[in-house]
Amino acid sequence: MIVIHVDYRVKPECVEEFCDRLARHAKNSVAEPGCLTFDVAQADDDPSRIFIWEIYTDDEAVKFHGEQASIAEFRKVAEPMSISHEVTMAKLVSGD
Repeated sequence: MIVIHVDYRVKPECVEEFCDRLARHAKNSVAEPGCLTFDVAQADDDPSRIFIWEIYTDDEAVKFHGEQASIAEFRKVAEPMSISHEVTMAKLVSGD
């Protein structure tokens, strides 16, 4: 299984809209074949720090996700609302 973790730093004035757009993107993503998890969390000590945790069955599912119109749409609206983001990909070594 493939894990994708994204750490977003969002402009404070954009947090609410960013989270609304991300919720729609998450809903679309979990409907895709091979997407097992798409969770979103917000830091307790900094509401402008948003974390995404995605789990996919395999590289093919990750590739499929990357080709969807919904991710392109989300990236287009998220970029101007973001200060930065860091993406980490990993293989799941424990868990279900």
